[in-house]
Amino acid sequence: MQTAKYFGLGFALTLMMFAVGCDSGPQMGTVSGTITLDGAPAPSLEVSFNPTTAGEGTTALAYTDASGNYKLTYPGGKVGAPVGEYKVSIVPAETDGEAKAPASIPACYNTETILTFTVAAGENTANFELKSAGE
Repeated sequence: MQTAKYFGLGFALTLMMFAVGCDSGPQMGTVSGTITLDGAPAPSLEVSFNPTTAGEGTTALAYTDASGNYKLTYPGGKVGAPVGEYKVSIVPAETDGEAKAPASIPACYNTETILTFTVAAGENTANFELKSAGE
């Protein structure tokens, strides 16, 4: 009788631990958009959303297709990014595909980025119209 009682208590505690450990994670928002360079679609670019606050998550990434369109993904197979403020960096992607990235993306869009975006819950559209150096 005592064994059944302890077994039931142990089972209940195990279930509670699983319930606490099954955190669904941060609130997410989907993010998609189009990148253009000097008015033309910009294919084969890597788009990074980096949290502005240290310790507030990790980078979400996307790659532009031949039409300059992208859809952000987050580690763990999640679509989008956690709700919050981000600095956005855009660089040519390493690719073996047919579409070739523009020869040069100015530093103001990557290493010295001026691009920011606030991800909200739900669907977000983040289009970026880049200008090449000297434009």
